[in-house]
Amino acid sequence: MTTLSTLLSAKGSTLPLPAISEINLEAGQTFVFAPNHTVSGVNTFTWTASASGTAIIEVWGAAGSGGRMCCCGAGIPGNPGAYAKKTITVSNGSTVCGNIGRSCANDTLCYRGRSENTCVCYVASTTGTVCAEGGFGGYALCFDSQSAFCCFIGAGFCFTNCGSAGCGWICNIGGPNSVTAATATGGDTNISGGFSCTCFACCTNNYCYHYFHTRTSPGIFSACGNVISNSPMVSRGNFGVDYYSFMAAINALSNSPSQGHAWNYCWSSNTCGCYDSAGCFPVLPMGIPGLSGFACSSVRDNGLRGGPGAVRIQFIGS
Repeated sequence: MTTLSTLLSAKGSTLPLPAISEINLEAGQTFVFAPNHTVSGVNTFTWTASASGTAIIEVWGAAGSGGRMCCCGAGIPGNPGAYAKKTITVSNGSTVCGNIGRSCANDTLCYRGRSENTCVCYVASTTGTVCAEGGFGGYALCFDSQSAFCCFIGAGFCFTNCGSAGCGWICNIGGPNSVTAATATGGDTNISGGFSCTCFACCTNNYCYHYFHTRTSPGIFSACGNVISNSPMVSRGNFGVDYYSFMAAINALSNSPSQGHAWNYCWSSNTCGCYDSAGCFPVLPMGIPGLSGFACSSVRDNGLRGGPGAVRIQFIGS
């Protein structure tokens, strides 16, 4: 029988281990700036180069938040913020400063508004600005026995019929707030945020048959952005089902996923969308818009707050 001492002796004969070379690390140093959600006013930052080299600046506008609803209704997700990327030559003392956008967290019904832009200024071998607009928020409509699809068409949103009357896609373009895709300026690369949609099935009284199709900002999981598809809630007074599947999908977009969803403490082990805090607490990462509410009669659903804006600077010394 093999003893522990024999195993340890055999293991020791292979030491020291051969050197392991990391091949997936980025060059230089990386700095990331995100807003402080708890402080009112402007969220600013300043980065100063410690030596000569190259700075690669990436900028994301804040993502749109989901719409709130307090009666029988349905919603479309918010739109993502735009993305810009700029490479500059810096010397010791060169600066990059700016304002980082935050997503909307107010308690207005239907539509929370448009999330903030993220803009930076750089003073180096050249000077200039880079800006990425924030995304428009999602929209939630109240209706009784009508088709949700037809109600959104009546509100002026972009639509595509699919099958029978009362079925199809509603995208977060147009509407009462003249929604457009967020744009970026000032970068070597400027990519608009795009827009999110909801696919409404003909069976409007069963939320399982509807689907969110939420667009993410470019430059995070892929160069041009991604689309997350998941069904809305099926329980009442919370967004537990769609929240969990949404968070799992966000993690699945990454090459190194960390978890299916975050821990929470609420009734029935669900995240309760009936609480105002559900729509103002920042649970989503940058570049991810919030889902809108799918409320049952006399039950409030606050949806989700959109992810914040951000700035990423990769510094490579010369």
